[in-house]
Amino acid sequence: MFFQVSPKIRLFGPLLLLASLAGCKLIDQTTFNPALAKKPVAAAPLPVLNQDGALLTISLAKGEPDYQDQLASAVKQAQAIKPDIEFDVVSLVPQTGSTQPTWDEAQKVTKWARRVADQLQRDGVNPGQIALGLRAVPGLDHGEIRVYVQ
Repeated sequence: MFFQVSPKIRLFGPLLLLASLAGCKLIDQTTFNPALAKKPVAAAPLPVLNQDGALLTISLAKGEPDYQDQLASAVKQAQAIKPDIEFDVVSLVPQTGSTQPTWDEAQKVTKWARRVADQLQRDGVNPGQIALGLRAVPGLDHGEIRVYVQ
């Protein structure tokens, strides 16, 4: 009751099957979502305004700094390139041999750094995209605030 298959069909049958499947398109995730097949677009480079890599450097050498307009402009430029950009507001204080002058300077500089962070929020930056930091830097003669992006 069984078929008798000729030896030629036994030999060429699997080859014929393989040859007919060779022209088929394989099913993968791009079959159901063609947008996945597109290559990602390279991101534009982040804006850098000065040589130390900071978006903005605010010097506290001459008392109260005027930074609001520069900061607002820098924020708009950065967000135009990358809407979910993160801002690091870093307070830099002079490193000295004694800890007390550095501590006093750190308190003054971090007060200004908090003001810069508040200004970033007023300029439309989500508070979750702002980080504050503090660093003692040898050779620095006055406090600075640097705003970095990533």
